Amino acid sequence: MSIVKIRSFAVATCTLLLLAACGGNAAKTAAPAVSAPPTTAAASPTPAPPSPTPTFCPNGRLPNGNCAGGTVAASTSAAPAGAVWETCDPNKDPVFDVTGCDRSFYSDPCQASRYSDASGDLLDAYIENKESIDGARLSACPKYLPVWQQAQTGFTDGTYAVPSEVKPGSYQTTAHLTGGKVIDCYWERSKNGRIVDNNFVTGSVRVTVTIRSSDDTFVSRGCGDWVKA
Repeated sequence: MSIVKIRSFAVATCTLLLLAACGGNAAKTAAPAVSAPPTTAAASPTPAPPSPTPTFCPNGRLPNGNCAGGTVAASTSAAPAGAVWETCDPNKDPVFDVTGCDRSFYSDPCQASRYSDASGDLLDAYIENKESIDGARLSACPKYLPVWQQAQTGFTDGTYAVPSEVKPGSYQTTAHLTGGKVIDCYWERSKNGRIVDNNFVTGSVRVTVTIRSSDDTFVSRGCGDWVKA
C-alpha cells in the first residue's frame, strides 16, 4: 500500500473517531432543567386573643359597668354558683361583708329586691323607689317582676294631680300586707280647690278610697303607701 493511501485511511479513521466522540458527548449532555416555581408556604392563622377573665362583683355593678365597691376577684372560681343576687346574704351589711346584699336599687335592683323581700316590704320599697329603679334590669331576677308590676299602680304620701299623676280607681293602703296598721291617716279628694271628700283615720288595719274621674287632686298624709285595690 502506498504512503498516500495509508495517510488517507488514517485521516478518515480519525475523522470517524472524532465524530463518534462528539456524538456521544452530545447524547450524554442533558437538557437544562426547568426550575419549578417556588412554593409559597400557607400563612399560619392568627390565633384569637385570649378571652378576658370575667370579673365577679359580689356587690353588683354600677350603671357604668364597674363593680360596686370595687373588683373583688378576677377569677370565675371566686364567684359562687348561680346569679349574684341569689347568693347575696340579706342578713349581712355589704359595707362590712362582701357577701351581703347591696341595698341600693340604683346600683343593683336585684340585690336590693332580695334584701327588701327578706325584710317583708318589697312592694313598699318598689313604690317608694320607683324613680330610681331601672325596671329593665329586674329581668335578671324575674321572680320579683309581678310585685314590680303591681307597684306601678301605687303611690306614697303626697299631693297628686288626677289623672296625670294618679289614675281614677279604688286604692287601699299597704300596711296590712306586712302585718301593720294605719295610724293617723288623712286623705282628701278635691276639685277646683274644693274638698269633695276626706277622712281622718286614727287607727285601722286597712284604708280604702275611690278616686273619681271628676276629681283633680288627691292628698295623702300619714297613710303610707297605696296600691290599686
